[in-house]
Parts: sequence; C-alpha cells; structure tokens
Amino acid sequence: MRAKEFDPLLDKDEAFFFLTNVDTNHDDTSRAAAAKQYLIIFPSGPNIAEATFVVAESLETSDRNQAKTYYTQIAAKFPGTEWSRQANERLTNRINGCGLGKTWSVVESGNASPTWTRRGTSNIFDVSGLAGGSQFTAEQSIEINGDGVRINRYSASDNNLCKFTGKQTALNTYAGTYSCTLFQPSSGWSANVICN
Repeated sequence: MRAKEFDPLLDKDEAFFFLTNVDTNHDDTSRAAAAKQYLIIFPSGPNIAEATFVVAESLETSDRNQAKTYYTQIAAKFPGTEWSRQANERLTNRINGCGLGKTWSVVESGNASPTWTRRGTSNIFDVSGLAGGSQFTAEQSIEINGDGVRINRYSASDNNLCKFTGKQTALNTYAGTYSCTLFQPSSGWSANVICN
C-alpha cells in the first residue's frame, strides 16, 4: 500500500487500518488475519463487533465451537446493532441450526427408518416407523448440549428401550451410536433435523 510508504504512522491509525485491511479486503483468509490483528492492536476500537464477526465467520467450517463463542460474544456485547443481529442469525441458522426442530428423519441400524416428531415445544418426541418389517411406536426425550445429543427412548411398543448418544456432524445433522435393552451391542444411527 503506497499510502503507508509516505506515512508509516497510518499503521497506527485505527480507521485507516480497518478500512484498508478488513473492510475492503476481498480475500477471506487475509481479511480474517487482519481482523484478528485489529482486535489485538485496537482492543477498544469502534469496529470490534465487525472484526469479531469476520473472525467468527472464518471459523465456521474449521472450528464451529470457537465461531459460536465469538458470535455469542457479539450478540451479548453489542445488542441492538446490525452485527448483533447478524451474529444471532448465524447462531440460529448456521451454527446451532434449528435446535430440536420439529421432525427428525432417522436411520437406525438394520432396516429401521423411523420418524421422530416433536410434541409442541417440549423435548419429548413421538417415534413411529418400521423395525424388522413390523410397525412400532415409542416415546423419547432429546437433549442437545453444544454439539452433543443424548436421547432416551423410555417407552416403546416393542419394549425395546434405547439410549442414543451422538454429535452434530453438519448443520441440522446428527450421528452416533445407541444401545437397547433387547438388542446388543451398540449400533449406529444418523438423523436430519427438519426445522418446520
């Protein structure tokens, strides 16, 4: 940048640094690196929310937990701003997905492909589908904690009670293992969460 050759003090000018290195930079990798540098050099600068957002955005595919931390900080520290609104949108639609959603389309080991349907806004789901060629129904609770999920199938028409554990593998997608009272050992499962 020629301007810095004429005036080296421009590196210490917050507005100039942000404009030339973050705001108008179109290379995502360089932009994220500059935003990190901005946060170090200007820890109380007026563009902290946007710089933090740029860093969080760069981490969405490589470190979702850290991206979530940054987005959560923006939402908490800068309420009512455009950056807070965008951070909350990213948390809802890209990082956290739609949470428990409304319906889970599931593949359990073997031939079981049940549908898990949420009861209202609770964490209780009704299960219906085929297992081994026979229709079955069940009730279960689902708890999501960070990117982990625990499911307790506590009632089932075939008396096969199960415990599932898993992790979020992509937006609104989970996979893991489960074990049941009638069928051992543990098996694999996967699910896509349908939001509406």
